[in-house]
Parts: sequence; structure tokens; C-alpha cells
Amino acid sequence: MGNFNFPDTPRTIIGKLVQKDDTYAQQLLWKQFFDIYHIPIKIMVQASFRSCGWHFVPEDLMEDTILDVVLGVRKAFNKAAEGNGGYDAAKAKKFRCFLKRVAHNKVVDFIRKNKNLSRNVSFESIENSAEELSELEAEAYDRAYFMDVYQKTVLPAFDPNSILAFEKRHFDGVKPAVIASELGITTKQVYNIVYNVLKKIKESIKEDAL
Repeated sequence: MGNFNFPDTPRTIIGKLVQKDDTYAQQLLWKQFFDIYHIPIKIMVQASFRSCGWHFVPEDLMEDTILDVVLGVRKAFNKAAEGNGGYDAAKAKKFRCFLKRVAHNKVVDFIRKNKNLSRNVSFESIENSAEELSELEAEAYDRAYFMDVYQKTVLPAFDPNSILAFEKRHFDGVKPAVIASELGITTKQVYNIVYNVLKKIKESIKEDAL
């Protein structure tokens, strides 16, 4: 995505989720994590199923496995927050690799528990090759991380009008002149807004790398 150098271990995730906190705000953070990282986790799960020889997986069971991955990550983070093992950033080094390992372990657990799974159900075909899944995973992870940073650092830093202008331009591809007309600002202001938001994102990503 653009000219961004995404870190493999973002502090936005580690810093806010590795803490002993059962508040409603923390629950919302985990829901946000699930929503943002759902696609890259799904691709990781698909890749693990494929590597284990499973090319067809029931869609509902795929989603159950994805949820198990998120719960596994949460359990590891909770243990770390309690000082009882769990996720160790120093040893894991890269959060993305840690996430893939959790995904693979959950897939292996699923296969062990479902050796005699009936094939008389609706299956979702994993049509992509291992190489294609690897590329899709990298792209999906970067996109998810971009949105993670965007929601946590950009949205609170800019006014609603600027956010609207940026999203129309960057996400929807609306021409600057059209945005300027709709929002009652100049085209130059639209360009400045986009530049400032992207600058903020790049600065946040640079600071975020462990």
C-alpha cells in the first residue's frame, strides 16, 4: 500500500492489548482487532489448512478457527500482562510471525479434533496456491495495519471535515476538485489535507516499529 514501510510488530497492537484490563474499552479494542485483522488471519488459516492437505473447509468452521486464533492471541497477551509467560515480544520478535504460528497451531488442533469430519456439507474451496496465499497474506496484513494506525492515530488528530476529505480522496478516489466543491474548500486545501494525513500516518508507522 503506497510507499509505507510497515513494521512486523506494531506497538499500536502490543501496547494497548498486552495489559491486564477487563474494562469495556479493552473489550472494544479486541473487537476492533478482530474486525481489522480478520482478513489476514483468515488467509493465514487458509494457508495452514492447505499446507496440511485440506483444500476444502466448511465456511462456518473456518470462521470458528479464525475466532479461536483471536482467542489464542488474547490468552497469550493476558498471560504476558500477568507476568505468567504468554506473548514475549523479545522472543517472538515479529508479531506477524507470532500470529501465523497461533493460526497454524489452531488449524492443527482443529484437524486433530475433526479427523472424521463429514464431507456432506457446504465447503469453501481454498483455490489459491501457497505462493498466492503468501502474497495475499502480506498485502492483507499491511492493509489491516494501515487501518489500525489510521483509526488509532489519525482519526483523533484531525477534524471531521479533513477526515472526510482524505477518505473521499484516498479510499474512494474522488477527484480533488469534486471534494473541494462538496466541502466548500479549495482544491489546494484538499491536497494539503491528504498530504498532512499521509505524513501523520508515515510518522506514526515509523514511531510504531519495534
